[in-house]
Amino acid sequence: MVRARTLACLLIVGPIFWGGPAQAYLDPGTGSYLLQILLAAILGVGVAVKLYWQKIKSLLFSSRAKRPAETDDDG
Repeated sequence: MVRARTLACLLIVGPIFWGGPAQAYLDPGTGSYLLQILLAAILGVGVAVKLYWQKIKSLLFSSRAKRPAETDDDG
């Protein structure tokens, strides 16, 4: 079992460390594109939280036991 994990790790991580040079070109627009993706993801999460805030709030605070309404039985 340990040998299988070691082999799997080497097959997955190995090419990252033993690979040759990439010969890749990143133009100036790549940085702004990555920034746009990051901002869109952050804003998307913000909109989703805003839309589902009541459900999220009820999930977070549902563990508190609700107190029954106090009634006056004196008649």
